[in-house]
Amino acid sequence: MPKQQTPVPPAETTPSGRNGRRSATCDRLSMQEAAAFLMADVDAVAGLLAAAGIPLTREGGATSVARRDLEDYRARDRAARRDGVRKITRLSIDAGLDDLDYTPLSDDRP
Repeated sequence: MPKQQTPVPPAETTPSGRNGRRSATCDRLSMQEAAAFLMADVDAVAGLLAAAGIPLTREGGATSVARRDLEDYRARDRAARRDGVRKITRLSIDAGLDDLDYTPLSDDRP
């Protein structure tokens, strides 16, 4: 008979959501987590967010950003890239270069 496993309780968190680990539902991300979320270099994230007008929060020496702001930024960025690919495709067709296939560029990155 298989041994029954005891469920592991979730990690306790403080009201600020800090316990050394971040949960998947955390509404704020560190700069390292934001870089991973955006698939960007950690050093470039602050500049990207500043250029997009996304507010950063400094708390005790740690900088964080709202997850929702990052999700909105990523959605806008993807839409802009898709629009750019459509424009390139339209220009290439108008120039008689319609043998080029730009559709792989319009696919969303994970």
